[in-house]
Amino acid sequence: MVSMNTFEDNFDIRKISPNTWVIGTKYPATPWGCDCYLLECGDCCVLIDSGMSKLNIHDYILATGVTEKPVVAVINTHSHFDHTGGNGYFPKVYMNPVGEKGAKTPFDGNKEDYPLDYEITPVHEGDILPFAGRPLEIYEIGAHNPASIAILDRKNRMLFTGDELEAKQDEAQTLADRITAGEDFETVKANYTADPEATEEETEPSDTSVVVKKENATSAVYKAIA
Repeated sequence: MVSMNTFEDNFDIRKISPNTWVIGTKYPATPWGCDCYLLECGDCCVLIDSGMSKLNIHDYILATGVTEKPVVAVINTHSHFDHTGGNGYFPKVYMNPVGEKGAKTPFDGNKEDYPLDYEITPVHEGDILPFAGRPLEIYEIGAHNPASIAILDRKNRMLFTGDELEAKQDEAQTLADRITAGEDFETVKANYTADPEATEEETEPSDTSVVVKKENATSAVYKAIA
């Protein structure tokens, strides 16, 4: 059997904005893929979702050298284990508390492979995590998973949604309405990169001002523009 015990087998990383990176978990070392987002927030970093590699994703981030700032927390978009398996490598874990049990339940039932003895810090609709220079707003979605949240970085106009929003889903317009409530946002056509297997009709962007760019079909980043 071929070993999958190197960082290169498990992860890759690329920069998507001056202060944001996406860390992908790689098949077959990680059977369920997850894109995790590393955000520089002033004097620290925060990770959105932690994948389910059996290797330490925190150590991987340190090894890349992309930032010298400490990664102080992970925020989970929802509680499926392919987004939460690496939580225990970080000092603090934010999630919707209804997902705590699921977040600590590996798909194969083998808990010995993961650091699961961690406490969660609950987040709810309307919370703002006050990271220096980059406050993150929490919106509950609850569609893909009961614990689902979206994380809005209003300053950088980025919305992190995990597996939540796909083309033509009602949640996209509903969330756009909630985020833009009371603000005069110009409606724009999205510059949308969708699942390559989707039909042309499925990839047609919605007329919403919040959804501008989707990184990929598995774990989404949306840009909101005024």
